[in-house]
Amino acid sequence: MVNLPEMVSYVVDQLKVGDLLHYQCGDMSFMRALTPSGDLRCQMYDASIPELSDDPVASEMVVALDVDSEDTLDRLQSLTERVLFCTVDSDYGISFWLPLFWERFDIQTYQYLGNGRFYVIAGAINDHPKLQ
Repeated sequence: MVNLPEMVSYVVDQLKVGDLLHYQCGDMSFMRALTPSGDLRCQMYDASIPELSDDPVASEMVVALDVDSEDTLDRLQSLTERVLFCTVDSDYGISFWLPLFWERFDIQTYQYLGNGRFYVIAGAINDHPKLQ
């Protein structure tokens, strides 16, 4: 079984990420499970929670744990300065979603997790710095 908070912590450490946006963060349990070795500024956003619903600002790394539409991918593209980590849980399958990611991001890796769920780690392909 893949430990997603451990994986995100590893990416944060390896890329020396300083600020992170958790998009649609829910109860924030995922963020509490992160264990980065250095300082990490975290921004929480969730449209369904009034106190977390202010428009998010672009961040070095964006984490989104339930991508469910092309509109969400467009929004994540506009918010990701350097690296995106996200999961998709969909009946459409990975073959439907990967081309949508390719249009917006530089996919570094992805892995099928079973039951229609997979994760993607991708670099930004906009005017912001790329993964290095």
